[in-house]
Amino acid sequence: MVPSLAGSTDLDAGPVERPWPRDTDSRLEIFVVFTTLELTAAALKKASALACSLDARIVVLAARIVPYPLALATPPVPPSFDERRLRRIAAGCPVETTIVLCLCRDLWQSLILALTPNALVVLGVRKRWWPTRETRLAWKLRRAGYDVMTAETAPQTLQGGK
Repeated sequence: MVPSLAGSTDLDAGPVERPWPRDTDSRLEIFVVFTTLELTAAALKKASALACSLDARIVVLAARIVPYPLALATPPVPPSFDERRLRRIAAGCPVETTIVLCLCRDLWQSLILALTPNALVVLGVRKRWWPTRETRLAWKLRRAGYDVMTAETAPQTLQGGK
């Protein structure tokens, strides 16, 4: 199934109900938060298996932080670059997938604005014995009342080392 793009949204411009149009049907939405390509691909794989069994749709949230010296309308990386990368990894999903690119100043505030209350969130995390950035984000989302599932990937090994 070809993923659709909901478009780039400026989430720091003021109060918004939702950064993309809501469909009229009441199907469950499974949110995948973009972190890295590898971790997001693992999260999409887990979310698509879950969405198939629940007759749900997937929404990939890619919040891109724009540093303060730049205007939100001129991010350092063009949104079209992120769009191509996300379309490539979401192309293999067998369920309806929507990609939402958000330009923001604060990742946490953008996620809170974009997620529906009590949303089901799938987050890719690297399996480590110390808490990673993604693991801490999963903890924070759980504390905020969201249902979070993690898709663990094996840690990367050193190339050429013994």
